[in-house]
Amino acid sequence: MVMTAAVVKDKTVITPEKAAWPVPKDLLDHPVMAPYRERLLRLPQRRFPAAADLQVLFDSPCLTFSGQRVAFVPDDELPPRSEDAGYEREIARSGRISTRRNSLHDLCNALVWATFPKLKAMLNQRHLLAPPAPEPGTRGPVRDAITGFDECGALVLCPRRTVLDTLARHDWPGLFGEAGGAWPGDLKVIVVGHATLEMFWAPYKAMTCRCLLVESDLVPDRLQDVDALAASLWSTEGAIDRPACLCPLPIMGIPGWWPGLTPPGFWADTEVFRPPRPGRAVPPIYPPGG
Repeated sequence: MVMTAAVVKDKTVITPEKAAWPVPKDLLDHPVMAPYRERLLRLPQRRFPAAADLQVLFDSPCLTFSGQRVAFVPDDELPPRSEDAGYEREIARSGRISTRRNSLHDLCNALVWATFPKLKAMLNQRHLLAPPAPEPGTRGPVRDAITGFDECGALVLCPRRTVLDTLARHDWPGLFGEAGGAWPGDLKVIVVGHATLEMFWAPYKAMTCRCLLVESDLVPDRLQDVDALAASLWSTEGAIDRPACLCPLPIMGIPGWWPGLTPPGFWADTEVFRPPRPGRAVPPIYPPGG
């Protein structure tokens, strides 16, 4: 398959039916794919995977919070959705996840389900237990936060709260320096948003994740522990109840993440690394009160 992409304003939109497959080696080797690389290589390489192929991504049966076994099902085999949160309700009711033909977006969603199953099951539960939206046609703040994280989320782990505070305050010079040299070695970013993973097939400079900032020395390659931590943060007892709980991070500024050589002045671009707005709420660091 040949990848095509269209630029819409400041975003690159991939044409799902023509996503590059098999995964290019430079993308497989990119740090963002480290949690997913081994699973990607399980998939058929001579053709784009079908919904049934995606089950091979799981190491063991994956259950929703309601105890249903997760399965990826072609979207035309499921009843049409006629209600708000119908996609999420079908997952909770039957475990069946609607999967479009040749959809890179849905394939990336399957990758995250297989790698971080507790987190995805918790997000599904939170969708259905969220308070009703205040106005028709809206999700409400809790579901807005869940959707933002599910699509474009990342976990940012660091044992030093002062470093996380630098990020929370959007002190980009303090975080990156002039040439990326100030980025702390113990600050780890794990992308769990499937829309963001999809964008790496055609990356652009302004790609931004919605992050949970977590004071932790957890090693990112301990995927089961990362999964359990992420799920606990989103539990119904948690405090993530609005989009402002998530910290924006222009992830292509992470040293080594931009494809090729980083051009001069990359981190000085205030259209991407924007200074904090006056009166902006500073996102929290978890656990609170540390």
